[in-house]
Amino acid sequence: MFCGSASGKLLPLFVLYKSRHIWSTWTEGGPPGTRYSNSTSGWFDSASFLEWFESIFIPETRRLDGKKVVICDNVAFHFSPKVLELSETNNITFICLPPNSTHITQPLDVAVFRSVKGSWRKLLGEWKENNGNNLVTKEIMPTLLGRLLIEINPTITNNLKSGFQACGIFLCDVEVLLKKIPGQDDDVQR
Repeated sequence: MFCGSASGKLLPLFVLYKSRHIWSTWTEGGPPGTRYSNSTSGWFDSASFLEWFESIFIPETRRLDGKKVVICDNVAFHFSPKVLELSETNNITFICLPPNSTHITQPLDVAVFRSVKGSWRKLLGEWKENNGNNLVTKEIMPTLLGRLLIEINPTITNNLKSGFQACGIFLCDVEVLLKKIPGQDDDVQR
C-alpha cells in the first residue's frame, strides 16, 4: 500500500501477501521501513488495515502538531473500534471519498500511480528479460520494490504535491474538483 502527504512525503510501504503465513525470505532486501504482512485473501481487511495504521501511519505522523487527516475510500473495515480509538487518541480524522470517484478525488490515483505503474512495468520487463522470463516470486518482490522506489524517487515528491493540488485538497479549492464533474457550471455557488 502506498500512502503519501500533501507535503510530498511518501510513507513507508505496506506489503500484503496472499498467504496463510509470512516467511522471512519474503521481507528481505526491500525498501527501508517497509512493513510486510499477509491475509488469506490477499486483500486488506480490518486486521491488516489496523496493522498498517498502527505500524506505519501513526508512527510517521505522531510528531506532527495538530489534526492529521487520512483520505480513503469508503470501506467499512477502515473503521474498526480499535482504529477509531487510535484515531481519537492521536488526533486523526478520516475523510471518506464518494464511491467510484477516486479517479478524480484521490491524489495518488490522479497524479502518482500512472508513473509508478509505468516504472513497475519497466522493472518487471527488465527482470524477466534478465532472468529467463521467470515469474516474480515473493522472495524477489522486496528487491523489486526497492528498485521501484529508487526509480520513482526523483518525481514522487512533486507528483504527490500535484495530486493533492489537482484534487483541490491542498490548497483547498472546491472549484478544482467541481469542474471535473460533468454537468457542473464553471461558477460554483457557495
